[in-house]
Amino acid sequence: MSPLDRTAIGLLLLPVPAVLAILVGTDALAAGPAAIGALSALGGIALGVARLRGRLAEARQIESLNEAELHEEFVRQSRLAESYEMILDAIPEPLLVLRRDRRVLHANRAIVDLLGHDPIDADLTAAIRHPEVIAATAAVLAGQVEARTIEFQRGGAIEQSLVARLVGLPKGRTDGPAAVLVLHDLTLIRKAMEMRADFVANVSHELRTPLTAIVGMIETLRGPAKKDAEARERFLAMMEEQGSRMTRLVGDLLSLSQIQANEHTRPTDSVRIQDILPTVARMLEPHAEKKKVAFAIEADSDLPAVLGDADQLQQAFQNLMHNAVKYGRDGSVIRVVARREGGDGIAVSVIDQGEGIPEQHLPRLTERFYRVDKARSRSLGGTGLGLAIVKHIVTRHQGRLAIESEIGVGSTFTVSLPVKREGIARD
Repeated sequence: MSPLDRTAIGLLLLPVPAVLAILVGTDALAAGPAAIGALSALGGIALGVARLRGRLAEARQIESLNEAELHEEFVRQSRLAESYEMILDAIPEPLLVLRRDRRVLHANRAIVDLLGHDPIDADLTAAIRHPEVIAATAAVLAGQVEARTIEFQRGGAIEQSLVARLVGLPKGRTDGPAAVLVLHDLTLIRKAMEMRADFVANVSHELRTPLTAIVGMIETLRGPAKKDAEARERFLAMMEEQGSRMTRLVGDLLSLSQIQANEHTRPTDSVRIQDILPTVARMLEPHAEKKKVAFAIEADSDLPAVLGDADQLQQAFQNLMHNAVKYGRDGSVIRVVARREGGDGIAVSVIDQGEGIPEQHLPRLTERFYRVDKARSRSLGGTGLGLAIVKHIVTRHQGRLAIESEIGVGSTFTVSLPVKREGIARD
């Protein structure tokens, strides 16, 4: 029995001692008016107790129903909150939900990954410290504007270009959501735009230089050197050289464009690197003989095959070995070493005996048109695209390109490729 039941019944039974006293005072059970009145009182009390118990039962039932409804509502709200968090976490853009006091009510998974910590229940400045974003947030939370968009730079190991989009929410509880802040990362887009602008500028420059030279020599041959046989032969040789340079440049550009177009498509052919390397060495023999350079191929015949495109891999190693010939010392030996690397890969190193490359240039060697010595590279017929082509070919094959160099000793370019596994491709 609940405390409420005991209290109610106690109140109803207060007259009972008085009734019993009446019964005792009238010789216990004598059939008199007082006894009859007392019995009637007892009957009324019993009826009242029964009614009270019925009402208490109804109250308990109502209370039970209320508890069930409250529990059901609690469960429903909990599920809604979980769904709300799941939806926000599924949004790929970094997102913050802010209260009126500028504290973070919710931070989705994307912004936690971006920041490296969860700013929940902290001030916005724990996540973003840029003054323009803070000022825009204050304006939106104060209701001065419905939405604001701010572009800003976020420092760190790698500088990021971000856009913050702030949208105010309808006014509700002071501790409820008041605004939503979404971040859009424009870093890759900005870099792509810069690379495209640099690429167009570089291509224009690379083509304009030989074209200007050819046009100038043609004018000279038509004018002052019109009857000068010696000058004519010299200018024609230079025109041929510049024309060949443009042909190589256009060919490399087309090749790079084709490789990038298929860069995300994994090749499926089975390729034996130990068969490609001697073929490339034979193709480069005329260039090697001019500098009295020799190739030393060191590759085991039982090296496992790799998943690859034979033509592209041949092009990659041809670029590396040709560079070794161009920049190596006359009469030196170029070692090409192919070996197992761990249990699931092979590595091919092209080792020259050149002058070496300063360390500060190594990270940028695979950029398009980047040259350590521009004059020397052009004089040797380089287009500035060879290593960029190698990098994209290696990337398509899910491999890695590592570059090491020591001044006065030489350079080593190592390509690591995954081997073909059973069940992925068949010969």
